[in-house]
Amino acid sequence: MKTATTSITQTAGKFLLSLLTLLALANVAAAAEMSADEKEIRALFQTVTDGYRQRDPDAAMSPYMKDDRLVLFDIPPPRKVTGYAGSLRSTKDYMASTEGPLVAEYSDVHVKADKKYAYAHSLMRLAGTFKGGKKFEFLIRVSDGLEKINGKWLIVHEHSSLPVDLRTNTAVLDAPATGASGDYELGPK
Repeated sequence: MKTATTSITQTAGKFLLSLLTLLALANVAAAAEMSADEKEIRALFQTVTDGYRQRDPDAAMSPYMKDDRLVLFDIPPPRKVTGYAGSLRSTKDYMASTEGPLVAEYSDVHVKADKKYAYAHSLMRLAGTFKGGKKFEFLIRVSDGLEKINGKWLIVHEHSSLPVDLRTNTAVLDAPATGASGDYELGPK
């Protein structure tokens, strides 16, 4: 009887070990797939950076959905731009208002993706010179919604923002990258 019990226990143990190994391999495969999606999405952001560096609005906008479903809440007016044509025009206008090198570099990028949808949030350093010689440099917050269409990730929604000093109702261009609102004076001066 002891031999039969030992044999059953060993068989059950082997089965359980095999099952756990299969589950672990499935998780590794799923993680590798998500990793590929994240890499593809991060490459989209690099395409945007390269487009700005090259002062090429079409290249900078190439990762965005090319129809009227695209929605951007951008830093310059208007508050909301709907559709690819309007978004491209806004990008062209921004680039035309500057001279010399442009910087649009992403940092602190976080991506979460499933098979069809993804979201990302990041910081973006914008720097350059407006026509007339006034230099600018600031850090904005960017949140993106992405959709995988025909096997390719595209940005379908983007919201860019700057923190606001609630006492003066003005944008804070030199805000620290992290912290809590309690770290700053929010009331009247």
